[in-house]
Parts: sequence; C-alpha cells; structure tokens
Amino acid sequence: MRPLHIFLGYALLLPVALVAQQSSKKLADLEQRFRAQEFDAVLQLGDSLLTSGLALEENDLIRIYEIQAIVFYTRDELQNSLFSFLSILELNSSHELDPVRTSPKIRNYFEEIRRDFLAKKRLAEQNRSRRQEQIDSLQSAIEDRSLAQVRGSMIRSILLPGWGH
Repeated sequence: MRPLHIFLGYALLLPVALVAQQSSKKLADLEQRFRAQEFDAVLQLGDSLLTSGLALEENDLIRIYEIQAIVFYTRDELQNSLFSFLSILELNSSHELDPVRTSPKIRNYFEEIRRDFLAKKRLAEQNRSRRQEQIDSLQSAIEDRSLAQVRGSMIRSILLPGWGH
C-alpha cells in the first residue's frame, strides 16, 4: 500500500513540476531575447506567457509586464507601455524598477504613471467611502421612517382595529 501512495504522490506532483519548469524556461528565454534586443520575439513570447494559462507567480508576471513596457517604450508605443506599467501597478502598487537595468528616462515615466495611478486610486477610495456614508444615512433614514410608520400603525390599530393597515 505504501508504494502506491508514493507513486500517486509523484504522479500528482510531476505535472506541477513540469509546468513550473516549462514556465521558468520560457521566462529565461524571454530575458535572453530581451537582452539581445529581439523585441518582436520578446513581445510575442511575453504575450504567449501571459495568455498561456500557466500559473505564474506575481514576480514573474511583473517581470513579463516590465519587459514588455520597456520594449513598448523603446519603440515609442507609449499607450501599450502605459498599459503594461498599469498592469504592474495593479499587481503591486509599490513595485520599483531596477535602477541598474532600467534607464532613468523609463523610470521617470513609470514614476509619473505611478503618481497618477495612486492619486486616482485614492480618489476612488474617497468616493467609495462617501457613497457608503450616503447609503448608510439613507438606510438609517428609511429605518427611522419605517419605525415611525409601524408605531403610528400600532397606535391606530389599538384605537380602532384595522385602521393601522
């Protein structure tokens, strides 16, 4: 019975290990192509990694988006670069670009995007809390009005049965 448990354990873990190994190999290939400035291949491989359905870790996702954003920025495709940088910030709003691997111009662009992103996020949170306060006050007003109507109905029913309905 024990060998069967061991076999089943390996059988269940083997596909997970193979998928993890496959994704790390593709990530290494992505890094290598990026360093070789094969930008078309980088974008194609990055997109295939993102749409493959592989369970990538957050750091891997961030690195893919980071590489894509830098490639788009280098190609002067600022809208696509913006989308990639925003994807990074959605995953981790405190992410920092590596100053050794990233040019100051790109880092400044990213910081500008981060400032706007955080400002909009704060504004959305403030609006959400204001809306919640309005909803809460409306609910309490409705509850107060309903309670007053019930009390009035009870008094009318006591005085003249059936009148409070």
